[in-house]
Amino acid sequence: MRSAWILILLIALGAPVPGLAGGIWLYDLGAPSMGRAGAGSAASAEDAATGFANPAGMTLLDDSSLVIGVTGLFVSSKFQPGPATTESGGGGGDAGGFTPGSGVYYVNRHSERTQWGLTLNSWFGLGLDYDDDWAGRYFTHEADIFTMALTGTVSHRLSDRVSIGGGVSAVYGELTVETAINNALDGLADGRLDINSDDYGFGFNAGLMFEVSPETRLGFTYRSQVDLGLDDVVRATGVGPTLQAALDEIGLTGSVVDLDVVIPQAVSIAAWHRVSDRLTIMGDVGWQDWSEFGRMGISISSDPLMSLTTPTRYEDTWRVGLGAEWALRNRPWKISAGVSYDSSPVSPADRTPEFPLDRQIRLSVGLHIHHGKRFDWAVTYTYVDSGSGKINASLGEFTGRIQGAYDPYDVHTLGFHIIKYIK
Repeated sequence: MRSAWILILLIALGAPVPGLAGGIWLYDLGAPSMGRAGAGSAASAEDAATGFANPAGMTLLDDSSLVIGVTGLFVSSKFQPGPATTESGGGGGDAGGFTPGSGVYYVNRHSERTQWGLTLNSWFGLGLDYDDDWAGRYFTHEADIFTMALTGTVSHRLSDRVSIGGGVSAVYGELTVETAINNALDGLADGRLDINSDDYGFGFNAGLMFEVSPETRLGFTYRSQVDLGLDDVVRATGVGPTLQAALDEIGLTGSVVDLDVVIPQAVSIAAWHRVSDRLTIMGDVGWQDWSEFGRMGISISSDPLMSLTTPTRYEDTWRVGLGAEWALRNRPWKISAGVSYDSSPVSPADRTPEFPLDRQIRLSVGLHIHHGKRFDWAVTYTYVDSGSGKINASLGEFTGRIQGAYDPYDVHTLGFHIIKYIK
């Protein structure tokens, strides 16, 4: 009974039990391959960013190289409440905004058969910030998840056609959640719950590159899950006496709530083919284990024996991408373009406004300019159609029902990348 009350209160107070960031996967952040929606990255091996996309591809680089990329993500997200919404306050305004990003990739050509690399980047995260008094305030007011990873990799050529690679990532994760507390039982104004937590986790990646011919190659990558323990003291302010008594009874006041979050594992298979001296095409298919992410663990410091696993109805996601690069005649320029599709990790009945992920369609273009013998630069643009994010959810009398869809629900990403080749 006590465990049931803890779960009910965590849900009622708006803690992010239904989901943190399902499907928020940032493909090739800070890498020039953003200009083709990340398509074929596990097989392209064009610059130092392959150390992250597929470490086995580092054996294909002729020189040591460095890639530095800066990006800006512009999110437009406006919720349109439907007739079944029970709380007043409207759609919360534009919950998106600007988020900066970056990626640094370095590969050292140690020998003809062995290379090593270092990467500093992020591969998932995002956030939404609604108006304080919006109709879904008892689910969330603000929810942000930020990650940054340092990855060390090594690769080795087994034969003229086959290379392998792998590495270890140290991942920093930070979660921020702010939500309103419904004090209707006491006839009081809303209270507030804040969670701000961070942690470090570790994972690994592995890759295989098979060169079918000088014009065609296949790549395979696996990225392990990363476990984060996001613990924080429960900070609830402005809580009415009825809920405060319940919090005190089960020992939540001043206790540390530990949320065990899993960044899901992922698999990608890619192909790269040079059609002519000017045209190259590439593509990939991928899978991400978001159903495992949904099994979030919760423990309470006030009772060392108290632990829960909260199953949420997340589904594994699938991705398919297709891209191309075209070299202009008589100019040191390459134009790239790409499109990709990611399936939705959650249905409308289980989707909540903390991170209301839907299916995603990416459309990308890029311009790569060769500037001298040892220096290139590139600019990329990606448009993400994030679907409608339909929601029809209620977690009980404390949250009410939120029903509606997002329009618009888009992400615009602009990137600038410098590629330096080092003898």
